[in-house]
Parts: sequence; structure tokens; C-alpha cells
Amino acid sequence: MKKGETSKTLLLTIEIFFPVVLSLGTSFLLIKLGFHYSVKNFDKVLDGSITFSSIVIGFLAALLGVLVSIRDAHIVKKIFSVREKKLFRYYFYEAILLGFLVVIISAALHIFRETRSTLSFCLFSFWNFITFFFLFSSVRIIHVLMLILFKSNEKDANQRPEGNSNKLSVEEREKAREALKKPKNL
Repeated sequence: MKKGETSKTLLLTIEIFFPVVLSLGTSFLLIKLGFHYSVKNFDKVLDGSITFSSIVIGFLAALLGVLVSIRDAHIVKKIFSVREKKLFRYYFYEAILLGFLVVIISAALHIFRETRSTLSFCLFSFWNFITFFFLFSSVRIIHVLMLILFKSNEKDANQRPEGNSNKLSVEEREKAREALKKPKNL
């Protein structure tokens, strides 16, 4: 394997696994710091996570719908030429599935949070992990799309044709302006 291919593979591996690794680390850290399902107003945190994940799911679904409707456009072809279709599809599936899991587990945690049991703690730990996994997975999709969009715009700016404003002399531009100002006789 060449050096460029190795670094590209390493970056792709990091891109794929960073949501999981960050989620595990963040979840573990929050539990160690004492964030627990019995903290005051935790029900509001659950409500907020349901609202937030619903909004992000809607945004991703709408974005996917837009990408499908303009699939023949240059930018969409550019997206699929930079990223493998399977990998990009996986990113969307993962984020949308995780969003639904956040909603379902948050609803279940609403029910079980009053009981102090092993089930409640396990459900809370799983909710904590899934919520951060969903957050980082959604950030990854947006990050990848922004990278592709800005990279595509940079290349497109270099390929744009030169305008014709520099080709006309000052007198020719003035004549053109005057011609546009004069009303035409019908």
C-alpha cells in the first residue's frame, strides 16, 4: 500500500469510528462525574433529547429527499464521486436509526426512571451512549457534506468562464447602456 493510500485509509477509519469512540468516552465520563437518571429535572433532559433528535431526523430525511431529487446535479455526482455510495448511505442509516432509538429509549426511560433498579441504570447508560452516538453521527454527516460542498465550490470557481465585462471598451459599454435605456418604438 502506498503512503497516500495508507493515510487515506486511516482517515476513513477514524471518520467511521470516531462517533462510537467519542460516545463511549463521553458516556463513561458523565457517569463518573455523577450524571444520573435521578438528578433533578432529568425529565426535561429526556424531553429535550426527544425534541432534538426528532428535529435532526427530520432534517436528515429532508436532506436525503433533496439529494435524491437532484441526483443528476453536478454537486450530487461530486458527493458520490468523493465518497462511496455505500458508506454515505451507511452514515444516513446510522444517524436516522440512532435518532429513532433515542426517542424510543427516552420514552422508556420516562417510565422506568422513578424506580431505582439495575434495569433503570442499564437503560440510562444505554440512553446516554446512544444519545451521544446519535449526536456525533449527525455531526459527521453534516461535516462530510460541508467538506464536499466547499471542495466542489473551490474547483467550480476555478472553472468558471471569464466574464465579458473586460472585453468591451468603455465606449461600447456606454452605447450598450444607452441602448437599454431608450424605449423601443412599436
